[in-house]
Amino acid sequence: MATTKTKKLRGYSRNFPTTTSPKRVMLTIDRIPPKFYTAIKAKAKKDGVSLRSLVLTWFAIWLDEDKQKKARRGKDKVAMTPAPVDATLSDASEVQ
Repeated sequence: MATTKTKKLRGYSRNFPTTTSPKRVMLTIDRIPPKFYTAIKAKAKKDGVSLRSLVLTWFAIWLDEDKQKKARRGKDKVAMTPAPVDATLSDASEVQ
């Protein structure tokens, strides 16, 4: 009795669901060196990762870094504004 080996499919990441919307985008990266791309595909296959998921994860991390930089800049601006003066301090200076 012969056993049939089934190929494990990597599928799409649940973090980045596919869409049937006409607004979807197909990304094509041109002129990747063939040996480099072969190594990328081999590593992705070995690690059980889809290239789509890998690239979209990189984009998400990149965008998140930008949001964090903007948030840090916003916190710096808030920290540089003067604190409100306590009412009791202003009353004490008038009593002299």
